[in-house]
Amino acid sequence: MSKSKTAFDLLAIVLTGAMVYFSFLNWETSWGSHESRHAVIAAEMVERGDFLVPRRLGVLYPNKPPVMHNAIALLYRITGKVSMLQARIPSAIAGIVGALALYGIATVLHDRKTALLAGLGILGIPGYAALARIARPDMIFIATMLVASWLWLCGMKCNKRGSRAVYFAIGGISAGLSALTKGPYGILFPLIVVALSKIRCNELRGPRLAEWLVITVTFALPVVLWAVPVYFRDHGVYLRSVISQPDITTGGIIRARAFYWYLGPAPLFFLPWTLFLPFVVADMRRRYGAAPYIALAILVVLSCLPGKRENYLGPWFPFAMLAV
Repeated sequence: MSKSKTAFDLLAIVLTGAMVYFSFLNWETSWGSHESRHAVIAAEMVERGDFLVPRRLGVLYPNKPPVMHNAIALLYRITGKVSMLQARIPSAIAGIVGALALYGIATVLHDRKTALLAGLGILGIPGYAALARIARPDMIFIATMLVASWLWLCGMKCNKRGSRAVYFAIGGISAGLSALTKGPYGILFPLIVVALSKIRCNELRGPRLAEWLVITVTFALPVVLWAVPVYFRDHGVYLRSVISQPDITTGGIIRARAFYWYLGPAPLFFLPWTLFLPFVVADMRRRYGAAPYIALAILVVLSCLPGKRENYLGPWFPFAMLAV
């Protein structure tokens, strides 16, 4: 693939994403989705000068580590303004980064044409676009997960030992940020990609033992850099509250739903590409590579969650798009 064609593709994805997402960031249609609390938390971080422990109205906020809040706080500092528009910008940027990472994944698993169609197509999926326009951590989680998957696939395709190590190391850091943003699925989903990517793609070589060690160490790096200083503040009281808070425990505050519940919202939020999914299922054994299997595995994992929400489908959309 020529560099000029790749540059054209990437520019097309960036410009399309900017037009689709930034044109709607100032709309006041999603304020009920906890956006205001995240905007306020970031503002308090700037005011207090504390970028390790998030607070909401002075009270510790254990629901999420402050990855997204730090990004919003940085924008507050740069612009000198505190508004919902600034709070939504990190999600919009992450949505475009996720599309670029999907393009990279598709170039490894398929070809340039497939990559360009997937990178552009993901930008218009209702479920993905909705997450890219609101101040919530979901899109940063998805983008860093996709970047980790892409880098690990690049490492698996590369034959030079040093270059492979670099890909696996940077991918490990991205997976660590994804897990720090929204839990252990930030590492689980890239591992699913690694495990299933070799379907009809024999040129990919999985990580060796030493490379798995590199992945493990670099994955732990962002988590440790945040968790260690936070632990010594109060001897782990806040960290324990983050781990045990209801959103990520099986007992949680989320109403339990049936295993098959996602069969309702998934097709709805994947329109118009839902119309093509029957053809993907019919031909996946004969014609396609790893993407349908990765999408199916992610959907099964999400379906096993005791509490389900529409926004949890975010990691499924890119691989379903690639399958189409």
